[in-house]
Amino acid sequence: MPLDPPSAIPSPVSPMLIPTLNLTGFMTSWIDPYTQAFIEFAGNAQGPVLDIGAAYGIATLAALNTGAQVIACDPDERHLQICAERAPSEQKNRLQLLQGSLPDQIDITKESIGAIICSRVLHFLTGDEIEQAVYNMFNWLLPGGRVYLIADTPYSGFLKSFVPIYQKRKSQGEAWPGQIDNFSQFMPPELAPNLPQFFHTLEPDTLSPLCEKAGFIVEKAGFIARIDYLPDAQIDGREGVGIIAQKP
Repeated sequence: MPLDPPSAIPSPVSPMLIPTLNLTGFMTSWIDPYTQAFIEFAGNAQGPVLDIGAAYGIATLAALNTGAQVIACDPDERHLQICAERAPSEQKNRLQLLQGSLPDQIDITKESIGAIICSRVLHFLTGDEIEQAVYNMFNWLLPGGRVYLIADTPYSGFLKSFVPIYQKRKSQGEAWPGQIDNFSQFMPPELAPNLPQFFHTLEPDTLSPLCEKAGFIVEKAGFIARIDYLPDAQIDGREGVGIIAQKP
């Protein structure tokens, strides 16, 4: 969907990366394969679908187009207002806005949601917060519902100097080896001002066991080649991680 943004949306820093208003990263206008799978499932989900970290609505608007009932959730009310502005008038009755943030500031009734997408949000949380968030998502889902998790990995061109640190931590058995406390220092000047100092890089073999521990059946786990990122960030197609898991 082209981004013909309201004036409140910041100018993109690249063809597909648009800064958020609350200085927590970027919304991408590229629909990756895991997001596409969520969109395709949304129209047949047994209940409303939840878009956590909806930002300006790239996944929300696409899910609305399938006929789904969509709850767009974001910590910043301004993002939600822009998302609602961008929704076609005939679809607004199927869109609900919910201000909140993971891990424990989202008010959702237990077993009321048909599918959840949480795209590029978990990497802003600590390990304990990620674990709590995944358990909460499991509780929110109806039986048979699916969760779609997308996050960043250490395998970015900007993090080449961090990878040896990450690998050493991992070899020593650290539970959360991908945590970075000075993240913006690794980033180029055009990205750094919109990023926090803390960032948590993740991999399939980190997220999959966590989903299984929470009770999910992992259907797909793998890397995502982030063709939407700046060229210097792209290395070998492992820049992102995606998980699709079902609640039995």
